Amino acid sequence: LPLTAQVFAAVGLGCAQRAIQELTRLAAFAASGGGRAALKDRTYVQSGLARAEASVSGGRAFLHQVTNEAWHRILSRQFISTELSNRMRLASTHAAQLSARAARACWEMAGSAALHPDHILSRCMQDCQAVAQHFYLSEESFESAGRALLEGPSPSGLTFYVGAERCGQKLQGLNTDSQDDS
Repeated sequence: LPLTAQVFAAVGLGCAQRAIQELTRLAAFAASGGGRAALKDRTYVQSGLARAEASVSGGRAFLHQVTNEAWHRILSRQFISTELSNRMRLASTHAAQLSARAARACWEMAGSAALHPDHILSRCMQDCQAVAQHFYLSEESFESAGRALLEGPSPSGLTFYVGAERCGQKLQGLNTDSQDDS
């Protein structure tokens, strides 16, 4: 069971969480210039930070949910169905895309303080974007996921584990009686 997409998504989630932490720290200590309200007192920063936290937390929860489903199937020596494999890829893509948006939002809310390429928010944004642009996790994966939800397995590569029974392999000791995702 390849877990590349999940690993990359976890990197994006971690970088986005760091961006949220850095924006929170910056907002707490940043002085305002030009008569503007302090960063922490700007309503768009307050709501934007809350949205970023909700996005990253939601993406992480979905990824954990389907990864736990797969892990429990593995522990019970059952196949990972094509449907569950597709959901794992969808959850990974969703987490990566939400992470990229959250990190970019944090970078934007920080204003000119984050413009330098070496600023931690710039690095977080770039790292999250690199994850979200990976072939496994790009926006195109949503098209494949939607097709799989509507029509069954997609031939375009969304399914990265099709089950040993479809590959004609025999794996000794696996429980092949239960092919559903329950």
